[in-house]
Amino acid sequence: MEPQNPFSPQPPTENEQPHTYEAPNLPGYQPLPTQPSYPPPAQSSNVTKGLKKLGKLVLIIIVIIVLVAIGSIAYYFHSQNKNNNQYNTGTTTSKTPTINETPLGSSATAKTTTVLNDLSISVTGVKHNPATTGDKPDAGKEYLEIDLSIKNTGPKKGQVDGTEFSYLTGSGTELPTANTAGNGTPDSNAPGKNVEVSAKQRLVFEDLDSQATINRILIFQVQAGDSGKLVWYDGAHYPYNKLAIFRLE
Repeated sequence: MEPQNPFSPQPPTENEQPHTYEAPNLPGYQPLPTQPSYPPPAQSSNVTKGLKKLGKLVLIIIVIIVLVAIGSIAYYFHSQNKNNNQYNTGTTTSKTPTINETPLGSSATAKTTTVLNDLSISVTGVKHNPATTGDKPDAGKEYLEIDLSIKNTGPKKGQVDGTEFSYLTGSGTELPTANTAGNGTPDSNAPGKNVEVSAKQRLVFEDLDSQATINRILIFQVQAGDSGKLVWYDGAHYPYNKLAIFRLE
């Protein structure tokens, strides 16, 4: 015979009632709800409105970023063009700042920013159809010789370049020197001539010691009989880089 387990459940007797639990009747006692209560779910329309507002905000931020990027790119290319020392052919002076013209024989003094120069320049002479060697001028045109006296008035070594000058025609068009090469287009104002004036030195690129003075010439190919002026630029030929205008008569 197997021993009985004293902990195994025993069936109730005939007179025994099943045990039921009754909550104690205590003051302030509140029975727990049989079903937990949850807050009502948020309305889907509110969620949709919120997403729309967020999408608009993101779109505005993207547009601002794009505009800033475009502005930065434009500023970069503007700076590159400003620092480019290549002659801008065929420019006119309709938007140039007002500059007092320097009479023939007088000096114009300026501080250039390209190489931090202090220069004093004067036009000492003008000659139409000088005696030249090399290429002849084009039909209907002539060479114009402009004599310059250039002094470095600063305390340090300075530099000057012939490409810093242009000839302003009577009709308002600016021309580079006759030796300046063009860009290959038929209507280029840069003649690209191989021409020199006898017994004189053409201004190309010069280093000047402090207080040193040199005499050089510029040669332009102009319309025969044209009456113009000489323009001095600080590096690249842009209106805001203009340093002086010299009268030639």
